[in-house]
Amino acid sequence: MVKKVAVKSKKQEAPMSADFEQLPDEEEFKGFGSTDEEKEDNFDSTDDEEYQSTDDEEEQVDAEPVNEKQIKSKTSQAKKANKEKPGVVYVGRIPHGFYEDQMRAYFSQFGTITKLRLSRNKKTGRPKHYAFIEFESEEVAQIVAESMDNYLLFGHILKVKVIPPEKVHEDLFVGANRTFRPMPWTRLARQRNDRPKDSEKWNKLQQKHEDSIKAKNERLAKLGINYSFDPSAPAKSAKNAKVTKSKPKTKKKATK
Repeated sequence: MVKKVAVKSKKQEAPMSADFEQLPDEEEFKGFGSTDEEKEDNFDSTDDEEYQSTDDEEEQVDAEPVNEKQIKSKTSQAKKANKEKPGVVYVGRIPHGFYEDQMRAYFSQFGTITKLRLSRNKKTGRPKHYAFIEFESEEVAQIVAESMDNYLLFGHILKVKVIPPEKVHEDLFVGANRTFRPMPWTRLARQRNDRPKDSEKWNKLQQKHEDSIKAKNERLAKLGINYSFDPSAPAKSAKNAKVTKSKPKTKKKATK
């Protein structure tokens, strides 16, 4: 007979450190897509936000908490039973700071991770709060989904689901196990612009600029605006320019 005891409702959080370091995002697995709450996280939990239960709110639960030894024994048996067939899980609602290194360190306690890919934005490199993890054993992936689904982690309730093998896209783990860094487009454009050019390239740039000015003058003429700009005309030097100084106006005295 299992003894019933009164315990307070309380969820534990796993400690971790924030560290930023992606990969191409994909549109497959729409059934496992992240929710709107995954895209913008504006709620951070604090230590003062613990739930205080009263005597009337206490629940009657079994006095047998989750045993880590049982989970380890299950995972060890799963590793021995099925090593050739890998399993893939989807992890959604990932909090800030729980990135590739932290996820690999945390989920490795269940079993060997062969591939891990955190979805990130291609331009900014920021995470999209969902990832895909491939374990060496399919049974280990099932244990991870059962143990970590709806698990509270830094104010986020994780969503962990097993992806059936027939739904795993062949390009799902392209770029996995690597840290994604966004392309520095601004720096590349500056280097390309500052690169030394020969006379042929300069002539092409000059002709392109003149054609642009000519087309602009034609558009102004069609609009009835009497204005033209000649880029080939030399600018007036400051020495030849005439400067006219205006005399200060003197106030006339009022006559009585």
